[in-house]
Amino acid sequence: MALSYSAMKQFQTCARQYNEVRVLKLHAPQETEATIWGKQIHEEAELYVRDGREFTIDFPGQDIVRALGALKGEKHCELELAVNNLLEPVSFDDPNALIRGIADLVIVKDLECRVIDYKTGNDKYPDTAQLELMALLVFAKFPSVQKSHGALLFLKTGTMVQKITKREDSTRIWSEWFGRIQQIETAHEAGVWNPKPSGLCGKWCPCLGCEHNGRRS
Repeated sequence: MALSYSAMKQFQTCARQYNEVRVLKLHAPQETEATIWGKQIHEEAELYVRDGREFTIDFPGQDIVRALGALKGEKHCELELAVNNLLEPVSFDDPNALIRGIADLVIVKDLECRVIDYKTGNDKYPDTAQLELMALLVFAKFPSVQKSHGALLFLKTGTMVQKITKREDSTRIWSEWFGRIQQIETAHEAGVWNPKPSGLCGKWCPCLGCEHNGRRS
C-alpha cells in the first residue's frame, strides 16, 4: 500500500483505527458542514492562484492567498507527488509508489520553492512534520531545488506556520520517516493492530466496536 502523511499519522494515533479505516475500509468518510466548507475554501484558493478567478466568498486567509498568487515562480496547484522505495519520483498512481502526497500549492523559483498546505481547521496544534515530508517529495520531483519554504496556511484564521527544509538534510529526515514506515509494515506482516486509547476515543473515532470507544454499539 502506498502511504501518505495522513495515513502514517493515523497509524501513530491508533493502529486499530488505521486498520479499520485504511486497510479494511470499514468506515466511509462522513460529510459534515466543516468538511464541505473546507472543500469549498480549498477550491476558492486553487482557482484564484491557478486561474485568477476572484473569490466568491470571504474568509480570513484570502489576503495571504492573494499574496501567494502574486509571487513570481512556476506555480503548481494540487500537485500530485510520489516516490518508490528507492526514493525515485514516480507517477501518483504507480503501483510501486511507496509514499504519495498532494501539495495544495508549490511555487518553484530558481533553487528554492514554497510548499503551501491549506488548513481549514483551527491553528491550535500545528503539525509541521507534514511540510517536511512534502518537501522531500518536492525534492524528488525537482532535482534543482535545494531549499523548501513550507507553510501551513490556516484559511479560517488567516495565520501561517512555517518550516524550512534543506535538501542537504534529506538523508537524515528520510531515515526518520522510514522508521515509521517499518512500524506499519511490521503491523501488516504480523496482522497485529493494537489500539491506543485516548480521551478522543469516544468523541470522533469511527471504530464503534472497539472496547475503548464510549459510543460503541
